[in-house]
Parts: sequence; structure tokens; C-alpha cells
Amino acid sequence: MSQKSRTEIRKAMSVLRDIYVVTPWDQELHDQLDRLMDYGEDGDAVTRPVEFSRTKDSHGIAVVAAPGAGKTSLVDHVLRHHPSLVHVPEGQRLVVAARVPSPATLKSLAFEILQQSGYGMAGGNDLQWRLWNLVRHRLKELGTVLLWIDEAQDMFGQGKKGEAQEILNTLKGLMQGDWPVVVVLSGTDELWAKACVDEQFARRMTKVELPLLSNAANGRSLSKQIATYCASIDLAPPDDRELVQRLIHASRARFGLCIENCLQAIEIALEEGATQLDRDHFAIAWGAQRGCDRANNVFVADRWSEIDVSRPCEPMSSYIQN
Repeated sequence: MSQKSRTEIRKAMSVLRDIYVVTPWDQELHDQLDRLMDYGEDGDAVTRPVEFSRTKDSHGIAVVAAPGAGKTSLVDHVLRHHPSLVHVPEGQRLVVAARVPSPATLKSLAFEILQQSGYGMAGGNDLQWRLWNLVRHRLKELGTVLLWIDEAQDMFGQGKKGEAQEILNTLKGLMQGDWPVVVVLSGTDELWAKACVDEQFARRMTKVELPLLSNAANGRSLSKQIATYCASIDLAPPDDRELVQRLIHASRARFGLCIENCLQAIEIALEEGATQLDRDHFAIAWGAQRGCDRANNVFVADRWSEIDVSRPCEPMSSYIQN
């Protein structure tokens, strides 16, 4: 491979980062949305949440995983491609997505949802109950059938006593009434523990959990994905039996971090003008990211599986070589 310019490398990496890696959890989330949405296969029928009771209550989904597992990308991709949500009637907005703001309060969350829905007229002095009435009115006005709240564990942060229950009551209110919506929450494992405090709310939610990876269950698919990345940029894939095991350990067994570390290694290989991706490229990328020396680098050390990657590394002393 000839040495690429910085512009060529940026373009190549942009192409790779735009590749969405499908996992079994895509199908699981897709299937759960099928259960919650009433829609026509040809897109002609009006999409509406399935009503699970005489009071027309909708249900929701909680997507939980460790940080770096790829849950945000998963939810975003599935919502963009699920057949119930791709045929958007003129004047409607089937999905409204919001990330929990900081500082996280029930009032600030209402502001964020209104802003993401395109409604920017709410004032800072508005009462909390009025803001949430505006949220309900706005969702109905847009024909919204699904509200996605990302980083939802932050809703239950350092708020006043009783606010967690108030948040759950508010979300339950969005899933009932004359315009119920499906609520999708994504966040860490802490989210599910907090949501289950309210039995009524937990009963309406289905948990989709992204598990930690293992070489036995996921090693082959990760190897294939690395080879796919390499083939798309004319780079020979690694010939290293231990590489994927080391990658999983270095990434704390989290899918999103595995992909991120792989792409960083490929970028190092392109910068070097390498013809083949190898373990050293992973070592350079991961070592620089972690700030560790070679003795504590998962891709270099002989006893790599004993390295505790959850702890900060010692300051770099011997990693960079002349």
C-alpha cells in the first residue's frame, strides 16, 4: 500500500466510521418494536402504539448496557430503519429523540424534549406541570408515536427526594391518555434498577440488554468485521490468533469500544503506509489512548489477561520507541 495523504486517510476513516455493524441485538430491539407498534406492512396504514388496556396505555423499552457497549448507535439505527417509523406522513414527526441534559431535572428534561421537537417558545419561568403539558400537546401535534430518551440513567441523579418517583409518574403519563406514546429509554444498568422501583412503570417496560462480549461467543464475528474493514481500504487483515481475545479484553468486553479500538488501529496502519494490519497498530493506538507503558499494554504484554483495564494506567515511561 502506498503512503496515503492526510486527506485520503480522513476520507477512508470517514467511510469506515459510517459503516454500521449489525448485531443480534438489532433484531431483538426490532422485534420488541414490532410488539409495541401497530402499522401496515406497506406503509399505508397509520402507525400507532399498540394499546395494552382499556385505558389505551402504551408500553415502552429500556435498552441497557455498560458505557461503550454501543447502545446509542443501536437504538438510533433501529429507529431509523424500523418499518413502522420510516414512512412518515407529511406534517408528522413519528420519533422525537432527546438526551438527558445536565443538570438533569424534570424541568430541564421537558425543555430538552420541547427543543428537540422544534418547539422553542417555552420560557424559563414556566411551571414544571405546564412544561410537561406542552410536551404532551407537542407530541400529539406532531403525530409523534415514540419518544426516545438517551442517557436516561441521569434522570435519577442528584435530584431532591421523591423526584425519581415524580419522573417515573411523568413518563407513565406519556404512555396513557388520549395520545399515548411508546417511550424508549437507553442507559446504563443503573437505569433498569431505578426504573424497577416503580412496579407499575417496570411492568410497562421491556428490557433489552446488550451483554458483555466473549471470545467464544463473539470472537469469530469480530474477526470477520475486522477483515471487512480491511478489505474496504485494501489493507490485509491481521494474521494473529490472539488479537481478537486481546481486543475484547482491552475494550472491557464492550462491543462499541471494540469497534472504536479497531478503527483507531486501522488509522495508525494507514498513517504508517502499512500493507497489513497487525497487533502493533492496536498496541500503539490503545497505548496512546490509555497513556500506559508497554508492560501494561494488553496488546504487548505476555500476561495480558491479568492486566486490570478498568484501572488507570501508570504514567507512560517506555511506550514510545525511537
